Amino acid sequence: MPFQHEPLLQALSTESIKKMSEFSRMEIINTVWAFARCELRYSATFSLFDRIFEDLTEVDDQSVHALCCATWELCEGGLTWKLFESLNSSHRCIDTTSSGFLLMHASWAGLPSREVQILAALAKTVAVVALQRLAISRLVINGVPGFNFHSHTSFVRNPNCEGAWYRHQKLGQLVHFVEATAFEGNPQSFLMCIEGFVKEDHQRWLKVAAGPKAQVVDMATSGLSLQLNEVAVEMGCFVGYTAIRLGWRLFHPRVLGTLCCASVVSTELEAVHVCIARHHIDGARLSNLVEVWPGHIPWTTPRYTEQFGSFCVGFMFMDHKGTRFHIDVDDCKSMQAFAPRSRLLCDNVLKPGSPVHLWKHHRLNHHPDAVVWSLHEFHEPDVEDWQAIHDGVIGCTSSWSC
Repeated sequence: MPFQHEPLLQALSTESIKKMSEFSRMEIINTVWAFARCELRYSATFSLFDRIFEDLTEVDDQSVHALCCATWELCEGGLTWKLFESLNSSHRCIDTTSSGFLLMHASWAGLPSREVQILAALAKTVAVVALQRLAISRLVINGVPGFNFHSHTSFVRNPNCEGAWYRHQKLGQLVHFVEATAFEGNPQSFLMCIEGFVKEDHQRWLKVAAGPKAQVVDMATSGLSLQLNEVAVEMGCFVGYTAIRLGWRLFHPRVLGTLCCASVVSTELEAVHVCIARHHIDGARLSNLVEVWPGHIPWTTPRYTEQFGSFCVGFMFMDHKGTRFHIDVDDCKSMQAFAPRSRLLCDNVLKPGSPVHLWKHHRLNHHPDAVVWSLHEFHEPDVEDWQAIHDGVIGCTSSWSC
């Protein structure tokens, strides 16, 4: 039975909105998010936004995240920037995940000035100096020289960012280590240095597809000839390790100083990870081949065909959230994003796991070209994981030998 909007719309009368005066700000924001999920672009919905913007001091950090999602679902970018500018003017910083949503708005809309604003706010937010420097360096790349961080010390740090201090501290150490040991312009050196950061100290666990998993990635890309209209897509960039590997393996040998039509596109939501990945890619001198798109993967998949046209994805590496693999594959199929002879490689199929994808693509349909590799996590020989590879996602077949 289809969802009926009319009863809900009748409940959203002016009187009903007035009765919501007893609601807390969090309850109003949850209501807005529920309406946005149902795509209810109704005047009462926007009346609730007016209530929220009356006093943003009562909007906590979790609510900012929900509001960013709601404005995206309602296609109201103006409300997104109003929220950002209001918080920025009141010296309240936004957490790095919400900053990723804002970067998605700016990047997709082609608004570099907005991206500069977000990066400037991010530089004031991050508690680790090394990561502040990365955000500031992105500002310089975008043509904003002379950013003075010390003049903005009055900004109130976000509790969510303070809670992520340990994680950001380790990432800051990674940036220092790679800068000190990698050879600029050498992609293989950057890959080895990221791996070396983990090997130098057993307590430096880093979730990258290195070791045996990197060998599977190399095997999956060896002999893969993408057409000029095809790109390689990675879902889940983190610090740019696999993005560099894909750019190096797929395109770097044939570029030789000339422009290349094909490219690698990697998607990442967390704004700090976006800055780190771009920094590593720039250092490896692959920025002409590899792009990092900020954003939430279910919402950025339509951008593939919008940017590159139909049947554009010749290779896809999924490393984001296993419970979504089958959904995101179906989304790309419905948008006609996969090329006829595309290749799909999925990581973390066993741990944390992607049971629906595994059943649907490797068991239910009995694809002869679908193979599951059992191997161990990088630098963790006692932890087993699987990688699943599948040729011809939209119907073409080939064969793999184990």
